[in-house]
Amino acid sequence: MHTRTGFSCFFLFFAIISLILCAGCTNQAGPAQAVATAPSRPEAAQVTPALQPGDLSGVTRIEVTTVMAHWSNGPVSDGITVHPALLDASGRKVQWSGVTIPVDIEIYTIQFDSKQKPVRGQKVYGGSGTISNWTDGDAFKGGGIRVPFYQINVPSSDNRFGWTYATVHLPDGRTLTGQFNATQLIQPASY
Repeated sequence: MHTRTGFSCFFLFFAIISLILCAGCTNQAGPAQAVATAPSRPEAAQVTPALQPGDLSGVTRIEVTTVMAHWSNGPVSDGITVHPALLDASGRKVQWSGVTIPVDIEIYTIQFDSKQKPVRGQKVYGGSGTISNWTDGDAFKGGGIRVPFYQINVPSSDNRFGWTYATVHLPDGRTLTGQFNATQLIQPASY
């Protein structure tokens, strides 16, 4: 009898905890979902108000990110996408559209000097692409410039991550370069 009471208490305890944890869960939009929360991104990820199409006068630097991407029917990632975001003097992403911007991309392995400081290693990719609006610079909005893993020529002796440099060529003649220090260089094995 004691075991049955223990089981009943455990079941009741589990049911109460489950109800407490799921009390706020709903699939319907309601007033509770309209409450604003503090931004979870750092200050540099804030977005400026939209500019006139083609107006890039407020751009002062770029921020580059890369992510593994999947664009075929296979089970593993096909390559990376490079996302150069245009930033203003306050470090906020500039919303823009109406112009196509050429981007040069170079990817290098990471080497270590005699003091174990990371330094730029061998160039394993060089190419170019274009971005056509501000969402191409945001890895969470898709877009970006595709670089297939088969075009990244990594020697077997090097590690699997590298540095990516992206240089944007703005319509007013300015060029801005940014760097990302954790680019996946080789295709991970399928799971």
